[in-house]
Amino acid sequence: GGMFRECLSLEEVNLSALKTSRCVDMGQMFFACKSLKNIDLKSFDTSSCTYMGDMFADCISLTSLDVSNFNTSQVTNMSNMFHNCRKLKSLDLSSFDTSNVTTMSGMFSAEPSMYLGEVEEGHIYDSLEDQKWMLELQSKLFMELENLNLSSFNTSNVENMNAMFLQCIKLKTIDLSNFDTSKVKNMSMMFLTNTEGYGWEKLDVSSFNTEKVEDMRGMFFGNLKLKELDLTSFRTNSLTDVITMVNGCDNLEKLDISTMDFENVPLNNFDCMLQTVGRNPNKCEIKVTDKVHRKLQRSNCAANDRDIIWNIPDLHISTDYSKDGTVKQLQKATKGKGINLVFMGDGYSDISIEKGYYEEDMTSGMEGFFMQHPYKYYREYFNVYMVYVVSKTDVQSKDHTLKVDFSGRTINGDIFIDGDADMARDYAKKANADFNWDEVVVAVISNTSYGGGVCFSFSPEMNGQGDYGQGFSVAYVPRGFGDVHIQYVTAHEMAGHGFAKLADEYAYDIPDYFISNAEKEGFRQSESLGWYKNVTLKGDPIKWQKYMDDSRYSAQDLDKYQGGYTYPEDFYSPSFSGIMKTTSGYFNAPSREAIYYRINKLINGPDWKYDHEKFVEFDLANFFIPNLLDQ
Repeated sequence: GGMFRECLSLEEVNLSALKTSRCVDMGQMFFACKSLKNIDLKSFDTSSCTYMGDMFADCISLTSLDVSNFNTSQVTNMSNMFHNCRKLKSLDLSSFDTSNVTTMSGMFSAEPSMYLGEVEEGHIYDSLEDQKWMLELQSKLFMELENLNLSSFNTSNVENMNAMFLQCIKLKTIDLSNFDTSKVKNMSMMFLTNTEGYGWEKLDVSSFNTEKVEDMRGMFFGNLKLKELDLTSFRTNSLTDVITMVNGCDNLEKLDISTMDFENVPLNNFDCMLQTVGRNPNKCEIKVTDKVHRKLQRSNCAANDRDIIWNIPDLHISTDYSKDGTVKQLQKATKGKGINLVFMGDGYSDISIEKGYYEEDMTSGMEGFFMQHPYKYYREYFNVYMVYVVSKTDVQSKDHTLKVDFSGRTINGDIFIDGDADMARDYAKKANADFNWDEVVVAVISNTSYGGGVCFSFSPEMNGQGDYGQGFSVAYVPRGFGDVHIQYVTAHEMAGHGFAKLADEYAYDIPDYFISNAEKEGFRQSESLGWYKNVTLKGDPIKWQKYMDDSRYSAQDLDKYQGGYTYPEDFYSPSFSGIMKTTSGYFNAPSREAIYYRINKLINGPDWKYDHEKFVEFDLANFFIPNLLDQ
């Protein structure tokens, strides 16, 4: 093999005298002959050849190729045979006998090549910048194939079709009805496209037998023009990996996976399987079984309920409501009188409760509340209760008991989340009706993949409640795609907004968006109760100036950043990033002070006096930026 390998300047070659009747290995024969424009192969006798892997790979200047005289009856390997033959617009393989071929991996694929100087040999492209650069480069490299006749292909012995048509972006459709895939084990990236504005318009894979397929990673990735995908012929007996399988099919309107049970696919191998599906312009209807829907919910498949209509013919309806309203204490305070937190869920059927998913998510929310300083230090002072709420189904609906609704929109177009706060409070009372409700924070974790959350805080019921953030709060936290999402959104909504009464530190990117006089007055009233200690209204003294002037806090990104309380110009916020701006990272110093202040007021009573130097000593002894970033 490799007879003319990397003859980079070779433009033409006369092969008329070449005797090939006894040649068994033609692998890489013209590999990376990037200047070669035409090859006359009429004299080729390939009757003895068994290996044609990479035969014409990286021949990027080839505009035509006649292989009609090829006898391929003995060939077993055609992997990457036409890989990166990017200028070929048509290829007639109707004479090919592929009855003995076992691998067609990358046969018609295109991707960056180090042999063409497009990527660096030995370089590991693992950084975020590298990956972005690679994706951009890959999007520019594709096959020009517009016609491909595979009607003669006998694929009965093929086991590997990995990346077979990767970046064949100009093939709008292809007839694969004759494909026998009964022995195929690998279909990963088979139809992957990564060039905006292109992709398969129609893919009929109804003839596919997938009983032995183990890997479907990225199989249909990036097909922006695909509107329907019927996978009802697919069986998943052997399937173990579907990572990014339909990722990037933004315009998909119908996806039928109702016959796929994914029984042997572990949860971590669903990652990003359905990411961005149905994003533009219409929602995508996904037909699936109830069991699979529940499994997808527990995975990181990234199916966003905002973009999806779930069609579940066998949708389970709850029948066992015996646990509804019952209480389990997740944590008992071992110090002080106990500060009370209550968790409950929405969109969890009796099955999800029986399987332990409900308690798993409530526990995850609890861990999210305590994962940041200074909550970590004061954890022993908190009681945490879980109240069971049995919903009719596992599909998000505003008709469930707590009436969590994701149908509204905020002023900037984000999802506005709403719910029945009174009902949440009624369920919280089942933990203890005698709570001081001005001190209680409730979290409702919704069994949905919507990304954001919201918190509603109410003015204290009793007058003279001081300056330490009193007032009942209900935080709504979508479970998103698992523990990490629950924990960080709980930290932002429940620990930040609900308990400490902190404000959002981000701002909407909306022209001419200014605070009204009425809203300004409401903000002032809330300030008097000790709310919003982490933002400053423009024109007021900066609330965290003492930290900006303190050299002990010089490494903590504290400044006067424009924007906050969702307004781009009317407020200042203390830091460039952090929990109250991006739902990641940590609470900044003025936020930590507000948390510390409220906890100590609740522990020691309203007469407790704040000592700033004692707080700084405590804060610097317990707050470690590297540890938090490692999370």
